[in-house]
Amino acid sequence: MSSPSPSKKIPPRVNGSQRMPPGLMGEARKSTLRTTPSRHDDTIMRHMAVLSIASRRLLFLSVIAGLITVGSSSGLFSSSSGNHPFGFPRLNPLTGVVLPRKSCLEHYLNGESKAGIKPLLAVNGDDDGEDVGPFNVECVPPEQGESDQLVGTKVHNALEQWHKVQAGEKHTIGYQINHRPTLRHLLQSSEFCSQDVFVRWPRLNLQNEESETQLMAFTLESVQGAKRVFQRNFSTYEPYEEALTFQSIRDSTTFEVGVLHVIGTDEGYPNATAWVRTGPLICSEKVVDKVECLFELNTRSDWLKVSAETQGLIQFSFRTDKPTTPFLKIFLSDGSSVNVELHDGYLISIDHTIHAMKHLADGHWHTIAIDVKGLTLQVDGASPLISLSAVTNKVTDVHIILNGQVSAIQAGVKPGNWLCAGHAHIESQLTEQILRKICPSYEANYCQCKAPLSVLSRRPLCGNTVDERRGFQLARKSDKLAFFFVPTFSEKSRLYIVFKTDSPSGLVFFGISKSTESSTRVQVHFNADRIFASQCTKSADHSEKCRSCSLRKSGGFATNSWIHVSFFHYGNYQFLAVDSTVCQLSLDIAATASSASSEFHDGTALYEADSGAPSGLFIGGTYYAKTKRVGSKVISSFRKNYLDNTREKPPSLHGCIAEIILNGEVQNLEAVFKAQLVEVAKEGSPEVFAMQSGCQGCKVSTDLCAGATCRSPAPALNEPPICDCASIFALQDESTGQCYTDISASEVGATGGYGNLILTSDQKVILDKMTFKNSGKAILDKIWILLRFPDANTEPETIIEIGEIKIETAENGHRVIIKIDTFTEEFQVETSDERLHLIAIQRNPTMGTTSLPTVKVQVDNAIKYIDLEELPIVGTQTVIVTPITHVDEEGKAPGVAGCIAEFAATFEYREDVAKIYPENRVHQEDLLKELVSHAFSGGVPAEIGLVSKGSCGIRDPSLWTANSTGYGIVGEYDPYGKSESNCWSIVLTVILVLVVLGVLIGYCYFKQRKSATYKMKPTTVSKEEKTPLRDGYLDQSGSSTDHSHVDLSSEKTPPAEKKNGTYPATKVNVRDPLSALV
Repeated sequence: MSSPSPSKKIPPRVNGSQRMPPGLMGEARKSTLRTTPSRHDDTIMRHMAVLSIASRRLLFLSVIAGLITVGSSSGLFSSSSGNHPFGFPRLNPLTGVVLPRKSCLEHYLNGESKAGIKPLLAVNGDDDGEDVGPFNVECVPPEQGESDQLVGTKVHNALEQWHKVQAGEKHTIGYQINHRPTLRHLLQSSEFCSQDVFVRWPRLNLQNEESETQLMAFTLESVQGAKRVFQRNFSTYEPYEEALTFQSIRDSTTFEVGVLHVIGTDEGYPNATAWVRTGPLICSEKVVDKVECLFELNTRSDWLKVSAETQGLIQFSFRTDKPTTPFLKIFLSDGSSVNVELHDGYLISIDHTIHAMKHLADGHWHTIAIDVKGLTLQVDGASPLISLSAVTNKVTDVHIILNGQVSAIQAGVKPGNWLCAGHAHIESQLTEQILRKICPSYEANYCQCKAPLSVLSRRPLCGNTVDERRGFQLARKSDKLAFFFVPTFSEKSRLYIVFKTDSPSGLVFFGISKSTESSTRVQVHFNADRIFASQCTKSADHSEKCRSCSLRKSGGFATNSWIHVSFFHYGNYQFLAVDSTVCQLSLDIAATASSASSEFHDGTALYEADSGAPSGLFIGGTYYAKTKRVGSKVISSFRKNYLDNTREKPPSLHGCIAEIILNGEVQNLEAVFKAQLVEVAKEGSPEVFAMQSGCQGCKVSTDLCAGATCRSPAPALNEPPICDCASIFALQDESTGQCYTDISASEVGATGGYGNLILTSDQKVILDKMTFKNSGKAILDKIWILLRFPDANTEPETIIEIGEIKIETAENGHRVIIKIDTFTEEFQVETSDERLHLIAIQRNPTMGTTSLPTVKVQVDNAIKYIDLEELPIVGTQTVIVTPITHVDEEGKAPGVAGCIAEFAATFEYREDVAKIYPENRVHQEDLLKELVSHAFSGGVPAEIGLVSKGSCGIRDPSLWTANSTGYGIVGEYDPYGKSESNCWSIVLTVILVLVVLGVLIGYCYFKQRKSATYKMKPTTVSKEEKTPLRDGYLDQSGSSTDHSHVDLSSEKTPPAEKKNGTYPATKVNVRDPLSALV
């Protein structure tokens, strides 16, 4: 192996590691049980008193122990999860992470209108005493928000890979929702559920053809107990497959959907079995199940009144397409009211106080929750709460007066059903008419604009497509400029920009506003998954104050999809809106410290211009220090006013700008470009700019990209975009450009089916014949591996090595150690199912020339950063794969042998090179394919034996993008499950307690019978020592007995006198020895 050149290191600094937030867990409430010792004043003999107290104590403690056992298993002493009864505080105010909800429908009604992984709560999980959930599963919302549309829930299971059915064997299937009551609730409450089932029957080989009348079959049993028998078709001996779909409709008698058990029959023939697999369980719920629960408000005179007499919560869901409209009127006990209005689609005002919310007039459903007692209002469970603390009187009722649809009304202290028409707490005045369509997809409307109303043109109607022909493509070159320049701009300007990019960082716009008293710089740029807005105003005394805010975009900005950015103001407040989100620029550093660093508050990250420069607006880039060749082509006055001689900060936008609206006027980009040629370039030469008219579409169908970024493969402007499959960690078909996402390219049927590489062997094997070359003509951007970790070793062992990168596993596949140069990072891995895990080592590009580069190390959804400028693989390096050596004493195979399904390296083009190389383009190399080829070419049986043609595991990108819940396994037959087992444990515990009680009662009974016939031996005692008791028995307190815990009074009691033939009762003080324990 050649020795690599040392990688470039960065001086140590503090790094932030991105980790998924900790799981949400309910906190158990401790219960303290106290008992008070009973006092016995009866004059029964002391032996019986002792027996009575001891047995009762033991009886009581036995009952308590039994109850505690039952409570611990059934949740009697567990607290609730702490969620709000109506579920509206579903966003953690500290982390911004969406908290679990009851269903995908509830997520959808709370403004989560995009498909993705959402956390679902368990049904009665706390009541069952189980630590279950939340379950991170996929929610699929409808494209339209009409009330009759369906919200989907997709639940994966362990049987989504082929499973061999063995005669006489039974297995239970794991699901992402592993709590059976919750899974049953999903099936029973959904409008419709379905699940695909596939069966593969191999060739039938009968040993005795006379026995062909026997049946070979197996059974699938569902979560709800329904069974379906599959029988082999004996009319053919040839292999065949069959497929069908299990379906269920609510309130029907069909319960086969939700396959839980696979049961093989006892009959069969050698080599004549079956294979079975299923698809995910998909269930759908109606947005509004009952038409009487949907209210339509179409005119200003329409209103809906909800009584606040319960003094709890009032919650309702709504959808509207009116960006500016009266919203709520909250009435108080003194007759006054609080007015809530919607402004610009993104802001709400409460008695003229403005609050930035989100895009609420987008035609999707959103939820308002009003805490009548706490006097707060919340939208979509988002933080922070909007306080109504100025209200001192009691809230009597809430009038909903928005223009749109309202449903899912709830009120009270405890959660309840939806309040519908005719309910005692609901009053309404509605204009009767046919329900209108809100934001239909077949016509232009405001919902498609994704921008505040005030930044748009006079006719705010937008279509669902962007005209790319009117746009301009921008590139980054050191000898050319790339921006739009408009000489009119002020801090009160309203700006709307539509763009797309394939770069992780870039400048959206930079503006300068001059007045006689101050000068203002405004800048918006993005980096990774954040976009920042800053406004710095310098007064006449040269002091400068800056406001800033930032927003996070899931998945980042380098997706090559259209992004809508708006900068606008309301009164003296400035706002930044990106698609459906909005933030207010603030002076308070602490308020935005989590989202914008201090450099955006002191202005050091903003571009600068000459103090005498006039107002101007740069879009997509600015004039920072370039080569002298550029300066010679720029008009000197423009260079003097706007040239920033500092190092490049946010780089120019690499992508396409399709639309610009400034102060309500749509800009003709062709005309703007021609005007700036006169303003900027000498002789008006367009060669000064790395820009060209028209945005290029993707070369291949977006379906083939399968969600991957469609981007330019080379720095030249005329290169048509292709699918960047590496952006979703997928291999690419060289001929069609298709990304492999459903199956790995290494599997059978894909690109020749070259196979997977097994990571466990019964003998020492090292694959070290393959080399990988990094010529440096393009940038080595990323190395990624999809694999399952072997579980045969407990101590760290190296399985993959390339250059100065080593990957080790330990603790039976649960611990991964990645060594890069001198850095070591460790990760814990959950291996509870058959999904493929991701290891990715990727270059983290810098933002301009002022930030320091890093390398991102990712295992599944855990990400860490190390201070390296590039991946430490230079020149030609040997790729080494060393499977774990495992020899079991009993000859058994390991539980999980582990395997590599994908192993690839990706190259990024260099943006600015003097010489053009064919290799300087986006491309990837399939390292696994080369490894398999070398294993076969060597002819070594042990190496060839490492190649498997079967499936390595399930490819599920949500494991490394959204922390989805595991699928579980096809495990041992479990007919009851955890919840049912708890029920049986409760029953058995109760039976055990009853048995103990019976034994104690019987013991006491027989002891008492024995005492009744017991005769004391005659003993000579003094007169003072004799204390006559009832029934003629004597109390010999001075004798030594086994009942040493009897504590008699130290005072001598004189003999009682007989009255009426009987002796009066004598009080015996007995101290309970167990009283000290309670």
